[in-house]
This record gives sequence, C-alpha cells and structure tokens, in this order.
Amino acid sequence: MQPLVVKTVQTYLDKISLKAPGTILNVEAALTKFDNFTLEKKGKTLNEFMAELKEIKDQETQFEVLFEHLQNFVNFLDKDGFVSQGARNYIYSIKGFVRYCGIKIHKEDLKDNITYRRIEKQDREPITREQLKQIVMEADPRRKAFYLSNSSSGMRPQESLQLRKRDFDLSLERIRIRIPAKYTKTKKSRDTYISKEAAEYVKPILSSIGPDGLVFGTSENPKRAILTEEQYFNAIRKKLHLTDKYDSGVHKITLGGSLRSWFITKANRIDYGFGHALAGHEQYMKNYDRLSLAEKFQLYIRAEPTLLVFEEEPKTNQELAQKVKELEEKLREQNEMISPEQLAEMKEVMAKHKHDIQEWYNQSQSYMEFIESKYPYSNLIQSKNPYPLADEPEKPKKSRSRTK
Repeated sequence: MQPLVVKTVQTYLDKISLKAPGTILNVEAALTKFDNFTLEKKGKTLNEFMAELKEIKDQETQFEVLFEHLQNFVNFLDKDGFVSQGARNYIYSIKGFVRYCGIKIHKEDLKDNITYRRIEKQDREPITREQLKQIVMEADPRRKAFYLSNSSSGMRPQESLQLRKRDFDLSLERIRIRIPAKYTKTKKSRDTYISKEAAEYVKPILSSIGPDGLVFGTSENPKRAILTEEQYFNAIRKKLHLTDKYDSGVHKITLGGSLRSWFITKANRIDYGFGHALAGHEQYMKNYDRLSLAEKFQLYIRAEPTLLVFEEEPKTNQELAQKVKELEEKLREQNEMISPEQLAEMKEVMAKHKHDIQEWYNQSQSYMEFIESKYPYSNLIQSKNPYPLADEPEKPKKSRSRTK
C-alpha cells in the first residue's frame, strides 16, 4: 500500500515553514549538504536513500545503515573544515527530517552512535574600546548608527535590522526601542535603549524615512539583510587586520557576538543580570519585568558611561586612590637613590599628578551628584510619570507649626 503523502525534503521544508527564518535557513543548508553527500557517495538522492531505508524492516539493520552514513557525513564535514559544533548542528537538523520520514531516532541514539572531534574550549577575548572605535570610524554613517546602537542596547543584528521608524520612541531623554515579538529570538517583545552617541547617528536616519521605513536594514528579506551586513563587517575586519581566529576557526571579533557581549558585560557591572535582560536572555527578563520603566531607565543611565565608545570609561574612586598610592610608593622607593635636585623634580611631578587625580575625582563626584539629582531613585519609583523628561519646579514645602 502506497503512503497517501510522499515525504521528501521539500514537503519537510513546507511543514516547518512557520519556524523562525534562521531555523529554516539552517535546516535547508544541512539537508542540501547531506543530499549532495548522499548523491556523491551512494549515487542516489537523499529522498531515494530515505525511501530505501524505509524498506528495511529490521530496525537494527536499518539503524546500522543510517548511522554509518551519518558518521561518514560527519567525517566528511570534519575534513571539509567544519568545526565540531557546526557538524552537530547539521546532524540535529537532519534528525528532524529522518523522524519526519518515519524513522524514530532520538537524541540518545545520536549520542551513542555518532562521534565528533573533541571541542577544544578557549576563553573568549572581549572586544576592546579601541577596536570597537576603529570599526565604527571605518563604517559609513548608517553602519555607524547600526554598530553604536547594537553595542549600547544588546540587540541581535537580526533584530535591529528589521526595526522600523515606528519602533523608536524619541520622547524621552534617551531613545527607547520597542522590539516587536516577531523580530526576537524568544518571540517575546522587549524594550531597550541606545546611548546618546548612538542617537547622534540614528536621528538623521529617522528624520529621512517614513513610519514603516527600515532604520538599519538594507532589504525587506531578513536573510539578505544579515548577509549584506556580515559581508560589509568582514570587509572592515580585513581592512583593520582584526581577522584573528580561535583554534575552532571562529573569528574573535564578530558582528553579533562581540557587540552584544560588550553591552552585556558593561551593563551587568551596574546590576548583574540587567545586561542579559535588555539583550533578550529570557531567564533574566523575567526578573527585570517586575521593575517599572522608570527603574529600568535609571539603571540604563547608570550603565551608559561605560558603554560609550568615543569617551573614556570613568574611573572609580578606588582606582584613583590606588593610582595615588602607587605614585607615593614609587617616590618612597626612589627617595634614597636620587639627588636632592631629582627629588625636587619628582615632587613637582607628583604634585601635578595629584592635581590631575583630584580633578578626575571631583568630576566623577559631580557626575554622580548630577545623576542622583536628576534621577533620584526614590522619586522615580514613586513617580506617576515613568519617564522624567525635564526638571520639574520644586513644590513649596508646607509649613508645619507645632502647638504646645
């Protein structure tokens, strides 16, 4: 008896057509690669191979034929330069198609029957402020806006490239972005902000397009848009000689990972988990959903100075005090080794350093007092308006007379 529906690669792709575009793209790439491999090694298409496999009634024999072919495919990918994780992802995608065809293999079956090259784990190297600055300076104005927005908001490239003008709220002191659920990896909408230096490049774009216009993307097709940006970023990376790779073959500086990790690391130092939440990591989003918009905004304002690319990160009081201590210690160590003239010269240099450090200290204190005066924590929590747009005149205090 012939089956009512002939199951093929195409009917499987039709079945999963409602999944995320990135998922469909990965599955399609895996099945295409596996189809070409099957044709080369067995002289038949993947559809023909699966039909023959279904004809084998003994499950043990069926699994033996299948897993031998899958292992040969993994070995082929390894020789072709695929990293282990890439091969694992391909096999996982193929597993879905195999199950769709009626051969019920499970994750444990893959674990027991497929061997991969051992993954050598290396510590990830964060992008530096100087590297990020070089990349931004090399980019055209629209990409400057794109890079600075991603690095100061934690957005994924595939999210920000689909944003429209209507998703940007300019009524606040910092631009707030409402990322629609259909653009996010978790399929849950979220809010984030971009820094004041990113806003300088974003505002001209917003003023030149209509409500439905793409702000960063170059194509309505998300796949094409991300591919275009990957190619542009790769050209900049080559020009700046930032092409170093880990042993796994992955670039140390990437469009998505490096800019997002820059934001998450800096924002987490203000309040651990805050960077993860704004970047869309679901387990942290639940905790920060409990905060009011005003509280989230205050946390972002506190994090912003560390996110800026073209301004040095402000030094903490502890760092300034440590600098003074190191200079004094150095002077004491050399005190007995120098002439009176040299000692006088060093004291003069030391006095100059102390003045500079005191200036840095005063500036940092003034900045923190400004933040506290403009966005006092208690006022923000109790305020009916979650977005402080301007300083409101102080209400006169009622005089209270005590009666004896």
